[in-house]
Amino acid sequence: MSKVALHRYRVPIVNLGTGFEGYRILQWSDLHLGRPCPVEDALDRVRDLPVDLVVLTGDVLHSADFVEEGRAFLEVLTANLSPRDGFVAVLGNHDSGAVGLGEGEGGIRWLNNDLMRLERGDDRLNVVGLDQRCWAATDVCAAFRGVEGREPTVVLGHFPLTAALVGDLADVVLSGHTHGGQIRVPGLPFFTNDHLGWRHGRGLTRVGGVSLVVSAGLGYSGPFSFRFFSKPELVLVELASEGGRTAAEEELT
Repeated sequence: MSKVALHRYRVPIVNLGTGFEGYRILQWSDLHLGRPCPVEDALDRVRDLPVDLVVLTGDVLHSADFVEEGRAFLEVLTANLSPRDGFVAVLGNHDSGAVGLGEGEGGIRWLNNDLMRLERGDDRLNVVGLDQRCWAATDVCAAFRGVEGREPTVVLGHFPLTAALVGDLADVVLSGHTHGGQIRVPGLPFFTNDHLGWRHGRGLTRVGGVSLVVSAGLGYSGPFSFRFFSKPELVLVELASEGGRTAAEEELT
């Protein structure tokens, strides 16, 4: 059995064009490179998985001391996966101060308060990224500049609280940060270090009108280099029209 879980979430979006029906986004989060991380196991899970877009939602590094480890990982990632629309990433709080990371590494588009617009014929999908090395770095107005009207929009932000911050500007928010609690006792609330709290600490939930998907991530932080009842994971998000399949979660074997 793999050390890394792969969870799939089907997420309906209002007004999603037929060109993006079934659009597949593979999310990597919270690797905390510089500390143990099951990168090879994760790659083995998804190397042959067909996806449209690969996203990284912050904390690639454990600290600014591990920039070279981060660059080496990004080279391995882009060499092993071939998403149709490429790779995009945002920064998290542990990436703060990492000079040179997030400035155009080969094959990675960094959406630091920026927008990527995807098109399939006449249909559009916006992917908006927020710089969340700290809250002061987050500029929602700059990130959404260029979004026209109420187009289908996916937001990448390291903190789950992003869902409350962007509100009705987004349809889906992909985040990480919580590690799914990292060390959990089954049946009890767990620590997330995010103001939305443990009920939004992992998986697919709703925050107002926004679908929030929180990845438990791959790495470790804090004083302990292990997880307990919070397996490292990758997340596969599959977009659907609102009139199609309902929201659902599935662990792929």
